[in-house]
Amino acid sequence: IAGRDTLLKRIEELDRSTPATVTSVNRIPGGRIFYEKELANEIVSKLYVRDGLDGQERILLDPAKYPVAEGSHNSISYYTPSWDGKMAAVGVSAGGSENEVIHILEVDTGKELPETIDRARFGAIVWRTDNRSFFYNRLQKLAPGQAATDYEQKSIDSLHVVGTDPDKDVPAFGFGLSPKAEIAAADVPFVLPTSNSRWALGLVAHGVLNEATLYKAPADAVGKPDTPWE
Repeated sequence: IAGRDTLLKRIEELDRSTPATVTSVNRIPGGRIFYEKELANEIVSKLYVRDGLDGQERILLDPAKYPVAEGSHNSISYYTPSWDGKMAAVGVSAGGSENEVIHILEVDTGKELPETIDRARFGAIVWRTDNRSFFYNRLQKLAPGQAATDYEQKSIDSLHVVGTDPDKDVPAFGFGLSPKAEIAAADVPFVLPTSNSRWALGLVAHGVLNEATLYKAPADAVGKPDTPWE
């Protein structure tokens, strides 16, 4: 924590001529640094990147560029860079709605990829070590006439491969997917692969309870039929 606080303060000090608040700093092995920054005259933060503290600061994503209803605004709810820092997935919501849409960016060029992922309220994006795919939680798409209270029920953690159609993403962990993982309709599932282990974790958040349940499975089996969760 102390190291992160020091880094936040140093980034804020780099340009004293423009007072700003820096949050959500993320330093990638190799030196690339991501962070959100809100200038004194702004109401929402933008996502920035620089290659090392001495590197040139670049705006990676300004949420104001997306259409929004008059009198409202977009904001960044969360972001996660890939392990190599070359990609970033960013959750943007309109007017504090918490109805996040995931946008995917190529960091070197700043180019945004064409696919977006809606219904990503909980997000929890975790990239795989291939740096071209990630797990994320997505709420169900309500059918016509279905109760609005069902929206946060039976969510699924899916695998998205960059450049593909999100509606064809592979369901990896969630309600009704495996008899080996007990997940209730109100639970929120997340897949947590790691960068240095052959195992992946399946975390089940039980609503507002402090307790959670953890499963494990071989990382290369997650998202395949009959994943051997334990």
